[in-house]
Amino acid sequence: MSTLVELIVHHGGKMEYSDDGIRYINGKSEAVDMDIDYVSFFQLQQIGTVHFDYARVERLWYMAPSDTLDNGLVEIRSDSEVMDGLLPAIEDGKIVIFMEAIETQIGDNEELGEELSDDGDSEDGDNSQNRDIIHLMDDDIRTSYDEFIDAMEEQGVRPRRVRTRVDQTGEEVEQESLFVDGDPPVDEGRGNSETIVADDVDNEDLRDRVVEDSAYRGSIESRHVRGNIDDEDKGSPLENGPRYDPMCDHSTLKLVVGMTFDNPEQFKEAVENHCIAIGADMRWTRSDKQKKRAQCRNNCGWYVYGSWHERSCFMIKNVGKDHTCPRSVRMKVANAVWAAKKYLDRFRREPNWKVKNMMVEIRQAHNVQISRRQCYRARIYAKRMLGGSLVEEYNKVRSYMAEMKRKDPAGTFILEVDPSSIPERVLFKRLYVGFSGLSRGFTRGCRPMFALDGCFLKGEVTGMLLSAIGKDGDNRMFPIAWAVVEGENSDSWKWFVSILQQDLWTTDGRGWTVISDQQKGLVQAISTCLPEASQRKCARHVFANWKVNHRVKEHRDLFWAAVYATNIPEYNAHLKKMKYIQTSGVDPSLHKDFLDQEPHTFYRAFMSHIPRCDSVESNICETFNGYILEEREDRIIDMLEGIRRKLMVRFVDKMKNIERVDSVFCPRIEKKLKIGTDLAKMCVVSPGLGEKFEVAEGRKGYVVDFEDKSCTCGYWGLTGIPCHHSIACFQYRRLEPEMFVTQYYKVEVYKMAYRHGIPTLEGQQAWPEAEGYQPPATQPSQPRQ
Repeated sequence: MSTLVELIVHHGGKMEYSDDGIRYINGKSEAVDMDIDYVSFFQLQQIGTVHFDYARVERLWYMAPSDTLDNGLVEIRSDSEVMDGLLPAIEDGKIVIFMEAIETQIGDNEELGEELSDDGDSEDGDNSQNRDIIHLMDDDIRTSYDEFIDAMEEQGVRPRRVRTRVDQTGEEVEQESLFVDGDPPVDEGRGNSETIVADDVDNEDLRDRVVEDSAYRGSIESRHVRGNIDDEDKGSPLENGPRYDPMCDHSTLKLVVGMTFDNPEQFKEAVENHCIAIGADMRWTRSDKQKKRAQCRNNCGWYVYGSWHERSCFMIKNVGKDHTCPRSVRMKVANAVWAAKKYLDRFRREPNWKVKNMMVEIRQAHNVQISRRQCYRARIYAKRMLGGSLVEEYNKVRSYMAEMKRKDPAGTFILEVDPSSIPERVLFKRLYVGFSGLSRGFTRGCRPMFALDGCFLKGEVTGMLLSAIGKDGDNRMFPIAWAVVEGENSDSWKWFVSILQQDLWTTDGRGWTVISDQQKGLVQAISTCLPEASQRKCARHVFANWKVNHRVKEHRDLFWAAVYATNIPEYNAHLKKMKYIQTSGVDPSLHKDFLDQEPHTFYRAFMSHIPRCDSVESNICETFNGYILEEREDRIIDMLEGIRRKLMVRFVDKMKNIERVDSVFCPRIEKKLKIGTDLAKMCVVSPGLGEKFEVAEGRKGYVVDFEDKSCTCGYWGLTGIPCHHSIACFQYRRLEPEMFVTQYYKVEVYKMAYRHGIPTLEGQQAWPEAEGYQPPATQPSQPRQ
């Protein structure tokens, strides 16, 4: 089904650039409807030359209806700007076009003369014998002349004008006539007349329209309907021509006169596939619902022309000579739209077909090379073909949120609209998804620690996905909540953290630990909403900035050794090495730059022991971002549904897997205990007063306290898992190490985290009806260099 797009065309003026901004002056506007499948650079130029009767269109621009000239104006120089910029910028079926054009040279007072007799003199008699000369009377000037010029230009015949003017003495000072490029003008021998000369060859459409004067002077509108049948085609042997087979090998396809097609769209697809298969680039000089003409982009003489025939089929009426230009692997006809249509079934099976694999597939299958950008846009176009427009997708957001609320009444599902929206066009801004099973499972079965991070959305949906991720009893990620926002800024983070605070039933964050990358207002949001929470920096983000000035591998190793040190003496030992390197002049700022990073915020030696977690990085968020990588390329409903469904299955699998575990603690914790037991063989235990022990490990010595469940090495208190020093003491006292592991790692607690899960949802047909929103306002893309 075709889709009409409304072009709001501003014409007749000029674009003015000044310090005050951009203005389009002395122009007027008119709305023009066009099938979106036929919007191209050539057709936009045709609007100016044919629809508005300009001699030539000099420049074209487009702009989204919601944008302004200063921030949304983009110039159109080729079809690539149309496909990659104009079409995605269409809003509510509308796009704004600006054009600068040259006025037609034919004035109102330049009347055409009487009909020229067939025996009129000509400068070249031989040429004149091979021409059809059509004379337009005064009554038909405006309508017939425009229609005829339309026919000539659409068929690639470029008429030129020479003005004829007779001065007061009767001498011809300047002549105006209209003739085909390469042909000499006809000497009419009259002062004020215009003669139109056209070549017979390769202009079947021209003959269809104007050779028979009576048919041409008839109803002009009849030529624009499928029922307009050319008399010369009736009873023609062309009816017995070959029928196009869409499953044929297009590299061996012969486009011959008389070949029939179901419709113009099939003809267009066949021609494009044929040219791509043989490596010959082409362009459409005419492409509408009635007639189509394509020619070689390199002007080697190849062309093909087709139109409706006998109300029953679309037929090739004329074909030029074969392609003689060399084969090319880069062709404009092999664009994103072609790739989307060609591989539509593949996209139906694999909605997130990887761009890299797509490029390889197209190169091998068609010997055509298209860019990553084209492959990326092809995937977007294919999703539009399969799932409707982006506007339709956002119209379902409220219904989707209502369905989740219906299935999970205790969950938190919040939608926020753009406050700058008008009542007639409410714009989506952000949403929050927090299933009750996730928040309940996290607070009951996980440690009081989570990480916050954001990632970019990679598909048509603009903005970012913010997430809060905890750790389960097996030290794996546990998603708590996520949100789609306009960007990573102070306002969006404060909005997200404030809702998360309510989900976790905490007022000030006391007893909680939050890990973040310290980005764009996140620290401020945590300090505002969770002022009593302990904040940790992500060590990898700190290191990424620190290593710029410290590139020696040994110095970088010292950084991580200090970060992973679990006690103050060990930390100070690494710090002492850094200071020595700095004073020796090898790296004059190593020690200073290290201390400037605020060690207490991400070094293990300074971490709180309350959450029983030694994480120094927000890698659990990175794990989640990678886990939903494919979903981040989808549209908003598909993305949210993909994340929900993926996590729903994950929770079920986690419960199934843990049922097979016959130990007290989770598998990863059991492995850590086994490693600690093996290392305990290297320790020598000496009992002290009460429940304290001295443990010697080589030249190092530590004190283990059973009552405090701690060791001066720092590992036991930090993680809640006994270190190998304490395990050596347990063995001395004939105690089981499992007795001293924190409850967070027990299988029973692990089950409490995953027991609630995520509810199942019905399909879109069962969602509650709700008024939809419009896609969020986006910043205009920058022109490509």
